[in-house]
Amino acid sequence: MSFRILYFVLALYLFTGCNPDVKMQLEEAKVLLEENPDSAYLYLQSVERPERYKETDYAMWCLLMAQAIDKSYREHISDSLIHVAVRYFSKQPDSSLFATALYTQGCVEKELGKNEEAVQSFMKALDIAKEENDYKLQYEAAVQLGHLYVYMGLSDKAFISYKQALHFAKLSGDSISTAYAYAYLGRGYGIWKDWNKAIDAYNQSVIISEQISSIPALRLGLGELATIYNHAGRFQKSFDCLKRVLALPDDSLLDSREITYLHIGDLLRLMGRCDSAASYLENNQDAMNIYTRRDLYQCFYYLYEKRQNYIKSVAYNNLYWQCNDSIRKMERKKAIAEVERKYNNEKLITEKQHFQLKVYAGAVVALLALLGITLGYAHKKRILVRLYKELEDIKGQIAENEKRTSYYQQEIARLSVEASDKEQILQNKRELESEIQSLSLRNQELKQQQAKIFVRLNKYQEEIVRYKKLEERKELYPNILTRIEKNRSMDEAEWEEVFVMVDAIHNRFTKRLKTNYPSLNNKELIIFCLLKLGYGRKDISEILDVSEEALQKRIQRSKAHFPDHSKWKKGEFEQFIKSF
Repeated sequence: MSFRILYFVLALYLFTGCNPDVKMQLEEAKVLLEENPDSAYLYLQSVERPERYKETDYAMWCLLMAQAIDKSYREHISDSLIHVAVRYFSKQPDSSLFATALYTQGCVEKELGKNEEAVQSFMKALDIAKEENDYKLQYEAAVQLGHLYVYMGLSDKAFISYKQALHFAKLSGDSISTAYAYAYLGRGYGIWKDWNKAIDAYNQSVIISEQISSIPALRLGLGELATIYNHAGRFQKSFDCLKRVLALPDDSLLDSREITYLHIGDLLRLMGRCDSAASYLENNQDAMNIYTRRDLYQCFYYLYEKRQNYIKSVAYNNLYWQCNDSIRKMERKKAIAEVERKYNNEKLITEKQHFQLKVYAGAVVALLALLGITLGYAHKKRILVRLYKELEDIKGQIAENEKRTSYYQQEIARLSVEASDKEQILQNKRELESEIQSLSLRNQELKQQQAKIFVRLNKYQEEIVRYKKLEERKELYPNILTRIEKNRSMDEAEWEEVFVMVDAIHNRFTKRLKTNYPSLNNKELIIFCLLKLGYGRKDISEILDVSEEALQKRIQRSKAHFPDHSKWKKGEFEQFIKSF
């Protein structure tokens, strides 16, 4: 360890002090990247104005920095660095660096939630790596594609990618990669519910992991194999796998052991061994992780319900819902903070990054919403102006008709005085009286139109006041999530803004829902979005300004769109939406 520290200090001195050959520095950064990504990150971060390097060296610095951020589990706030590397290496004869840059770009895009772009980057990296027979990179790209396809709900493509990953892992001769690849293939079969093939694949992963003594790979294989056995109804086999997981050397992850105890306890409950189940579940009574506690309380609820101990069952059910509410509030605040943080980060152009950053989804949503409200406001005002014009025209016509009526009445009076015995004069008098009657009817029609316009005017004036308030709220809180949290209300005109924001945060949530369940309408989608954001039913009824009873009816009707709705127990619908 002391040698590594000495090496890092020397490398840092070379970067910031005597400044030797840049290529040597970059080679040293590569070595550090393989051994200690954290040190590599600090080493590369210490460079002042790396853009002053030659184009080839700057591109390499960008590639290494993006890899260091990724491998040290730091957060990417932009894809501008890796874009520099991809653009440069795409024009160079060394296609292996181009493939590596594309793969790294895919990792960055995946973290930023740009899943479609990430798929394209990994596919390109896969194609180019084939030319170089770089089996290791092909394996990694295929695995990443499989994970992305699973997340996007594309199970067929995920299975093909996992199968490719196993093929490349075997060609690379890397046993650890092969062990993981078999586990991922088992995951693919599991998605298809082909339990026997999934079990075979996981068993292969377990055998290889044991042969090479890879504890992380063995933990993954046994843990997921237990889940498959559980789904297949082979509870004893699942129990045996979980016991083996507990027997593995401590990985210093308390949450991992707590979750294993939780799964064993719930499994024993399903096996009818309630006393043993309670014993394992009690190991988690002091669980620090709130998600583990929530699941623990739900397991206790089912356990005591099965034992017909309804007092404890109800108590644990109440604890479950308390945890669930806390999680919703926590996730809601986290989502708001995350969107605002990324939105603010995207507005910054650091000294080291002189490239145009893409605007984050939140900023786009904010601008689109503001534009939509402004356009709506302008549209209503245009209608209002037109209605006032129509009103003025009608008032003018009524005045003109009244003027003509008055003139005709004067003419009738004059004709009556002058010669009431003359036939022609009488005929004129009758015509004028008919014209007066016609004008009177026309005025009645115009006054009815006038009354309707007054109704429309009032409506649009109310709309304009509403849009003006929306504009003011939008200017005060550009982020729709912050606006909902602050105002505890939402206008229907803001729904689309919520849809776009939720799609940006949760991988096209509404679009995937509409694809799978096309009969859903916007009234149902807005409820699902609020549930996805972590709001409870009481919160949603307040935000949508409907009674809790009316909201319950809406949710009950919306369940009809889902084939398995009749099997859902209390709280399972919310869980389904949360995990969709």
